[in-house]
Amino acid sequence: MSKSEQTEFVIYRSEVIHPQDHLSNLDILRAAEARNGMLELTGFLSRDHRHFVQFLEGQTEDLTKVMSMTERDPRHHSMKILASGRQDARQFADWDMGFAPVTGDKQQALGCRNATEIRTQLQNAARGGG
Repeated sequence: MSKSEQTEFVIYRSEVIHPQDHLSNLDILRAAEARNGMLELTGFLSRDHRHFVQFLEGQTEDLTKVMSMTERDPRHHSMKILASGRQDARQFADWDMGFAPVTGDKQQALGCRNATEIRTQLQNAARGGG
């Protein structure tokens, strides 16, 4: 499957267990990059002092498998799906798994419930705009 074909997406938010600078962030990112590369999933993960927010895109069966694994991950809890559906093009086609912490006045962005706003915030973070 090409990364440019129509795909499914899911956006979720969960509450973190560890502090923002904990080494588990790097472990999560490395595992996601390896797994997502094999499954042709793409996406972006961000976190603030309380939440992870992830936008993940790919084929339905692969998303279902990864979301099931993610729900069981003990490094976070209270996972909530904010949005899911089909999209004509990938939003993060160049990222097996991008990551950016959100700090300072931008932390409020991860608390919003509007999927379009979250997608925009994650795209800005991917471009270095935090």
